[in-house]
Amino acid sequence: MLPIMAGSGGAEISTRAFLGAFRPGKDTGRTQQKRCQIYAAFLEELGTQADRPLSTLRAETCRAFFEKRAQSMSPTTLRAYRAYLNSAFDAAVEHGLLRVSPMQQVPQPPRRPQAAGEDTAFSPEEVQRMLTEFPPAYRALVGLRVYCGGLGITDCQKLLRSQLNRAAGMLMIPNRRPRSGFTAYPLPPEFLQLLDDIAKPGDEFILQELHGMHTCHISRRFSNLCRQHGLIDPAATRQMPGGTKRNNRSFLSLRKQELGI
Repeated sequence: MLPIMAGSGGAEISTRAFLGAFRPGKDTGRTQQKRCQIYAAFLEELGTQADRPLSTLRAETCRAFFEKRAQSMSPTTLRAYRAYLNSAFDAAVEHGLLRVSPMQQVPQPPRRPQAAGEDTAFSPEEVQRMLTEFPPAYRALVGLRVYCGGLGITDCQKLLRSQLNRAAGMLMIPNRRPRSGFTAYPLPPEFLQLLDDIAKPGDEFILQELHGMHTCHISRRFSNLCRQHGLIDPAATRQMPGGTKRNNRSFLSLRKQELGI
């Protein structure tokens, strides 16, 4: 980062110059090649805006880039794009080149389930039933999986009241890499109200009722609720999308593209 800042001569560095010079020291040759390809695609999309100061890059521009790419790219590829661009702009924030990363409001693309057949995904109508009929803690769990890119059960259990920004209508999810900031997920007003209602003032965690419970217990309880409400055949063992060979009954990965949300 220091050579980049020194080479700017005191002037604001452009987005093109920054991405062209930014290289984490731990990158291997193959990783560098992939990084360069991703940066090149992003700069091509920016056009003449890539030559403007880095500080003028807006979150709306980054979101538009990912929304356009989502029409032709798999979720796995999109996640790679987001990871590389996120690391670059987080480094820019860390070294004072940006105040806030423009990637902060770009949602994490959902993971593609490893064993998701057509009969395993819930329809939008079924999801709406869950958000209406299930106990509050499990309604919240379903909504978090839908609106936050397939957020895992453990991550849902660890959500703190402080991560819920009621004024902005956002849920702030910390990124996995240390000191890499947060991802902001916009939530529908009715779901935001649900989270606000169940997050009691004296509780540290939003899903206090589920905090500390074992993942398998939550999955079994969820499956039982689905059976009780007629969403799963009582006699059937339904393959859980995203489950591994060792555990194919994990919580259903509710994908946005499958649900039409």
